[in-house]
This record gives sequence, structure tokens and C-alpha cells, in this order.
Amino acid sequence: MMRRSSLRRFMRQVRLCSSKAGERGERSYKLLVVGGGSGGIATAAKFASKLGKGKVGVLEPHDTHCYQPLWTLVGGGIKQVSSSFKPMSEVMPSQADWIKDSAETFAPQENTVVTKHGLKIKYDFLVVAMGIQVRFDMIEGLMEALETPYVCSNYSYNTVTKTYQAMRALKEGNAIFTYPATPIKCPGAAQKIMYLTDAYLRKEGRRDKVDIIFNSSMGVIFGVRKYADALWDVVKGRGITVNLKHELVQVLPNRREAVFRLLDSTDNPKETVKFKLENWAYCVKTSQT
Repeated sequence: MMRRSSLRRFMRQVRLCSSKAGERGERSYKLLVVGGGSGGIATAAKFASKLGKGKVGVLEPHDTHCYQPLWTLVGGGIKQVSSSFKPMSEVMPSQADWIKDSAETFAPQENTVVTKHGLKIKYDFLVVAMGIQVRFDMIEGLMEALETPYVCSNYSYNTVTKTYQAMRALKEGNAIFTYPATPIKCPGAAQKIMYLTDAYLRKEGRRDKVDIIFNSSMGVIFGVRKYADALWDVVKGRGITVNLKHELVQVLPNRREAVFRLLDSTDNPKETVKFKLENWAYCVKTSQT
């Protein structure tokens, strides 16, 4: 006799097979969600449970779902990066339809999205949750720097596993954590790994030999006043240097130097800082789904 969990997976696959890429024609949903990341899946699950079966569609071309918030713990050596991935079919809400295709055209005047393979999807309400793309190439020298063992980022699958290795290798000098001038996936993540690094160095008895620096392009330590006030107490208590309105514009990997534009200056001067470890938060552009 088929187990209940196996039956659920089987029925889910049956449902998905009728929604694969290559389908043409027209569909209609009360709510269409474009994007099957954490935000899109959570939204679809919430409304599918209220609207009922077949009322919510999720437009997502990929077979694998990536839970990126876990990458902070991966960078801190607490979790494995493989733990952040699951088959898309296992996270897709059972009451929603998975349309395995990507959006090609948005026609808001007609309440319609046309997919890459020609499926026309009508909707009453639309949620666009396509995410954003990491753009390491927008910082001069950063692509080359990420090939070295001492420059890393928690914002990419390809670089997040380097963070813990760099943390373990850090013996002395400057450890710089940055926040960009562009939109960002998770504003707190740039600081979370900084605090994990601080805790790790204290545990290893090396914190007194390392200067931890947070260079942010923003004029505040965090965008929400309530949390910003608390965070100032945290960084002061942990001896972390915070420099606001410092935008990373260049990395010189051979010299282990990071160049920052001082946004408060009318003369647009730059400041160069030597580092032993740099964990970089990224520039972005809108994703394509």
C-alpha cells in the first residue's frame, strides 16, 4: 500500500506534468505569482490555502528551490550549502499550480503575462517575486578578487562556502564587511556574518589581533531606527568600527586593498584600506524569470 507521503508526491507530480514548459494556449487565475523563490512560494502558499485549488498559479522555470537566507549560517560554518536546496516540487503549495516556464511579456493593461513558450496567463491579481541578480562585475577588480582565498561573499552559491574558510584562516589584520549603494536582498545579512566572525575569533582567542570594520554606503547602520539604535550598542560593545557613506568601488587583490568612495565629500575623494579578509555585499539588477 502506498504511503501517504509517497501518495502526496505522486499526486503533486501528476499535477505538475500538466503544467510543464512548452504548453501553449490560455489559462486564468485569481492570483498569479511570478517567481518560485522564498517570497513567491510563501505568498502562493498563503493565498492558495484561502482561495482554494486551482485559483493560484506559480510561474517558475527551475526544478530546484534555493533557500538563500540559510547562506548566513553556511558562511558561518554552521550549515552545509546543500541544506539550502530542495526540489521545487517539494516546496510548491499543493493547492497551487506550478507553471514550469518563464515570463516573457507583461501586459498589465490586459491583466496578462505571456510565457517564453507562448502560454497566455490571465490574472485578477499579480505578484512579481522574481528576485534580483548579483552583479559582482559592477565593482572594479572584484571578479578577480573573488578568485583569491581572502575575498568572499555570502550572497552567491558559488562564493558562500569560501567565507568560513577565510574566517578560519584569519589570524590578524583588517576584516572588512561592506554594504553597497544598490538595493540588496537582505540588509541584515551583511552584518550577521560580521557578528558570527566576531564570535568565532573570540572563541579562538584571536579577536584582539583582528580589526573588524563595517563600511556601509548608507548614512545609517540599519534602515529601521528601532534596530539601528540597538545595533549601535552591539558594535560598540564588540569593538567593531563602523564607517557610514563608504561605498566600495574597487578591489586590488594583488595588494589586498579595497578602495571606497566617501559619499559625504563634495570632492568625491577615495579611501584605500588594506585587508586580510573582505566579505562583500553585492550590486544588483532585476532578475529574469
